[in-house]
Amino acid sequence: MNVSVFDGSGRTPVPGEVRVDGTRIAKVARGGQRVPRAGAVVVDGRGGTLMPGMVDAHAHLTFPFGVGRPASGFMLPPGELAFAAANNARLLLESGFTSAFSGGSVNAEVEVHLKREIDAGRLPGPRLRAASFEKAATTEPGKLIEFDDDDTRPAALSEWIGEMAELGCDNIKLVLSGRSALEPQYWDLVNYGDDSVAAAARTAKAKGLKLACHAMTAETVKQAVRNDFDAIYHANFADAEAIDMLEEKKDRLFLAPAVGILYADCHEGGFTPEQVRDRGSQEALDAICETYQEIRARGIPVLPGGDYGFPHNPHGTEARDLQHFVDLLGYTPAEVLSAATMQGARLMGMGHELGLVREGYLADLLLVDGDPTGDIRIFQDKKKIAVIMQDGRLVKAGSTVPVAV
Repeated sequence: MNVSVFDGSGRTPVPGEVRVDGTRIAKVARGGQRVPRAGAVVVDGRGGTLMPGMVDAHAHLTFPFGVGRPASGFMLPPGELAFAAANNARLLLESGFTSAFSGGSVNAEVEVHLKREIDAGRLPGPRLRAASFEKAATTEPGKLIEFDDDDTRPAALSEWIGEMAELGCDNIKLVLSGRSALEPQYWDLVNYGDDSVAAAARTAKAKGLKLACHAMTAETVKQAVRNDFDAIYHANFADAEAIDMLEEKKDRLFLAPAVGILYADCHEGGFTPEQVRDRGSQEALDAICETYQEIRARGIPVLPGGDYGFPHNPHGTEARDLQHFVDLLGYTPAEVLSAATMQGARLMGMGHELGLVREGYLADLLLVDGDPTGDIRIFQDKKKIAVIMQDGRLVKAGSTVPVAV
């Protein structure tokens, strides 16, 4: 009671009430109407906004750096990494993200076990689609990923995807161009031929896995579109033909530009102007800001999720990506929130039961102290997220929220 409801569709919040029974939303009332109160615990929202839980479309929970928990390095021993990942999952949930689509792991086994612990209720964290490690064809010794040319061949890729499926991964991540988010200057490096990408796509689909990719160049974006990838990350340098192809399939694919890491590189990483230039970060960020003006105009789904988990872009700060969408890409707060809820649920493969405040949908809900459609920065203050509900369970119930029976 006493809330405005943002239902996730992008429409303006309206006064309303919501009843939850078990894991699902049982009744939604709008205007002056009331939901049945019999047998219910009534929460007074004190004029706040009730909305769906958000989805991080480009999560890296095994990237070890999180607010308040230092990491000794990026590639940690499995035991240490498991503790870091559990902490990162908690931080993401506390930021209002009740679901996460993984954009790649540094250790797929750790991530799969993290998902299982969350699903069993033994660890707090977002509902997770676990991912393979980020499969790249080439890199330098000592870098994040290291493979030889044999791994670029169709048969080798298909075999690897089978191994990831057997391990329990839900998503496959291929680095189609470049090396990593921290090395945008290598965006012209193309890792796989068309035959290999096609083989990977066939194998993943046959095994019921979703496909995500790191694709910065126009040609690798087209490669991903032709092979029906589900999530295309970055797409900084998509040309007119690539954008046309994206628009043709906008009902089934999703983009996530990962603005967060590039903004951090340029403004928060402590790098000199020369280092920023040599890393290619500013050029890559400028390209996103230009390219996504046209992508937004075409109505292609673009989701927040900014490659968090690096020292200068740590877990626990993911809500900044919402503001980047407004300040850098020109989206309205309501558009960003609809992308993070309704559209994010579609990427998760759960658009029929998640991401909207609608009767019969899963009760993943946030009660926000204020109106995020007026000020998207509100999520950067976790104290403003008064209540977090996941699957009908109160994960957080702020002490300032009065509850009556």
